[in-house]
This record gives sequence, structure tokens and C-alpha cells, in this order.
Amino acid sequence: MKKDNIEILEMALKNDAEMINRKIHRRWYDDDPILSAVLARMEYASPEFREKVAMEIIKVIIKLNVIAAEFRSADEILRALHTGYRENRRGRWYDADLTVRTAIGMLKDCPVNIRKQVSIEVKKFIINLDSFPI
Repeated sequence: MKKDNIEILEMALKNDAEMINRKIHRRWYDDDPILSAVLARMEYASPEFREKVAMEIIKVIIKLNVIAAEFRSADEILRALHTGYRENRRGRWYDADLTVRTAIGMLKDCPVNIRKQVSIEVKKFIINLDSFPI
């Protein structure tokens, strides 16, 4: 093989490896660009902002799940809240605050179609916060 061909092949393999690495290390919410933007906005926001958005996430998840008949009783809502709360996780940006951790956990546990609706509604909520435009 010519030297040029070897260099081209090595570059292609390096690019493939970088793409594979990016795909392997993607966060669960990076597949949805709206959700990814919402969570990125939360990650770098003040604790007060995170708390407001987290409460909105929880509210919207409950509302959409009631509409979709996923939640049929207060027990089911409380179970979802408890499931969203994950103990002993302290390494991620959203683990420091109980409300934020619970909201993100509930969001992660949502079916993809509901998660998509939540991200759209929460994005609108963030845009409407005059003090904290996205």
C-alpha cells in the first residue's frame, strides 16, 4: 500500500474511533436535542433556577402521565416520585439537590414519547421565566 493510502486509512480509523467513543459516552438525554438543551441550561444555572425547573418537570410528568392513564391513583404518583429519587448517587451535576435529582430520575424513567412532551413543555417554561431566558 502506498504511504498516502495508509495515512488516509489511519485517519479514517481514528475518526471512526472518535465517533464510536462519542456514541458510547453519550448521556441518556443527548438523543433528544430539546431535552439536551433544557438539561444543559439547568446544569449551568443557579440552584434557584434548577429548583424551579425541577418542580416544573415533576408537575408536567405527573400531568402527562395522568392524561395518558399511566397514573391512575395517588399511590402511583408517589411511587413514581420515589422511583425518581435515587439514593447514593453523588457524581452527577443533578445529584446535589433532592428535588432536581428526583425530577431528572423521573424524567429518565418516562417513556420516550412522554419524555419528548415534557422536554417541549419545560423548554417553554424556561423561555417564559423572564429572569432566566434560555
